[in-house]
Order: sequence, then C-alpha cells, then structure tokens
Amino acid sequence: MSEQILAPVSGGQTKQRKKGGAAHKLAMAGTYLVLIVLALIVLVPFYLILISSVKSNSEILSPTFNWWPEIFTLEGYRDVLSSGGEVKLLLECNILGAFINTLWQSIIPTLIGVFVSGLSGYAIAKLKFPCRGAIFTFLIATMMIPGTITMVSSYMLYDTIGWTNGPLPLIIPGLFGSASNVFFMRQYFEGVPDELLDAAKIDGLGNFTTYLFIALPVSVPVFVSLSLLSFISHYNAYLSPLLYLGDNSKFYTLQIMLKSLMSLYKNDWNIILSACVVSILPLMLLYLFTQNFFIKGISISSGLKG
Repeated sequence: MSEQILAPVSGGQTKQRKKGGAAHKLAMAGTYLVLIVLALIVLVPFYLILISSVKSNSEILSPTFNWWPEIFTLEGYRDVLSSGGEVKLLLECNILGAFINTLWQSIIPTLIGVFVSGLSGYAIAKLKFPCRGAIFTFLIATMMIPGTITMVSSYMLYDTIGWTNGPLPLIIPGLFGSASNVFFMRQYFEGVPDELLDAAKIDGLGNFTTYLFIALPVSVPVFVSLSLLSFISHYNAYLSPLLYLGDNSKFYTLQIMLKSLMSLYKNDWNIILSACVVSILPLMLLYLFTQNFFIKGISISSGLKG
C-alpha cells in the first residue's frame, strides 16, 4: 500500500527533475549563444583588419569582399615600417618612431603615478591625521567631474607656462597619480593587517620606509594590475596628444600617427590597416602574457585579509 502511494510521488519528482534539467540546459545553451554572438561582434572587426592588411590595395577597394586574400602581400607592412618615405619627410618620424614616443610617454607617468597613488592610498588607509575622511571624500568626488570640463582651463594653463606643442602636459600631470588608483590602493591597504605594520614600526621603520619595505612588497598584485591598466589608458590616449602636441610631429604618438596616415594615404588602405595592426599588436601581446593580472585588476577588493 505504501509503495503504491509513494510510486506516483517518486515518478512526479522524476518528471520535475527532468523538466528542471531540460530548462537548465536550454538556459545554458541560450547563454552560450549570446556569448558567441558577442564574441563574434568583437573578433570579426579584428579579423577584417588583419586579413585586409595582407591584401593588395586593389583587392581592398574591390566591390566584392573576400574573407581570404586572393594574393597574400606584405607591401603595407613594408611601407609602414620603412624609415623613409612620405611619412618621414612630412612628419619627422615614422611609425616606429611614434611607437617609441608612445612607450616613453606612457611608461614614465604610469610607473611614477602608480607609485605616488600607492603612497596616497597607504596614507589614507593606515595613517591617522586630521580630515582624513574629508580628503578622501573630496578625492573621490573629483572622479565625478568629466575631463572635458577642465580641458580648456588646463590648456590655457599649460599654454601660459609654455608647455604646449610638446609632451610635458602628457607626462607631468600623470606623475601625481590619479583618484581612481588612489581609491583602489586605499581599498587594498585597508585589508593589510595593522599588526604587520606595527611590527615594522617597532623595528624602527618610519612611515615611508614601512610603506617601501613592508606595504609595497605585499601589494605587488594591485600595483602590477593598476600599472597595466594605466599603461593601456596612456597608450590609447588620442584627445590629449592631439590637443597638446600640435604640429610638433617628432613627438607624435601612435594614435596621432594613425590619423596622419589616413590623411597622407587616403586611398592606400593596405598601408593604413597595416599601421593599425602594428599599433594593436603590442597591446595584444601584453594582454596574452599578463591576462591574470588584468583579472586581478578588476576583482581586487582588499589586501591580505581577502
């Protein structure tokens, strides 16, 4: 009797589990489908740039599109990477020179700026001083102000002191860090145990030496992550170099060089697309070798306690 009563219940539960499993599989399939579509939206343009860069210019301008080049050619890369030519004559530097300019104009403010941001984040998180909370609140409030609002006043200031038409406005402000980096550093240092820092002070270390020899070594992941993100931000900057470099082409960055190439080679799309690939390749390689740090950079919330 009990078996007859329990049998229908058991069968109903089995059917519900099957329905639940089928719904779960359907939901997973829909999720993967959406992810595949989004991935294609991102990857297809990169593929088109890459495959078109090894086509002849006549094939690129052809009304029919081919997903694979009829004739494989590296003429665009040869013209882009050559040290002479029209670009060298008109702009005082080629794409390699612009790449070097981009590197040193990005690395200097990145390394020093992240170090200074770490100092500020450590001070706000671990040092006791008057108005500490008010200072941090004001610093975070500055993140709400779009950079375009202060662009005119900044340009007038730099022009008055003679910094325009050169790379100083692109480097000097970045040496003082950024509010976003200070915020992340502060959040990370909040998780570093006070006992660790107190032990260093008992051993005779001051505030700066404690930061340098204790806090800095244990916060390497956040420093590397923010350095990578800051470097990419400087590397991809377009508006600021366009505004401050002016016609001083010997300091042109890759982004300004690409815009200049589009003006010089209006119909030579193989050259323009080859230059795009050359400019993208360093960041792609950087991401491949440091992708774990990128993941940490967007997931870090606290220090050793986390």
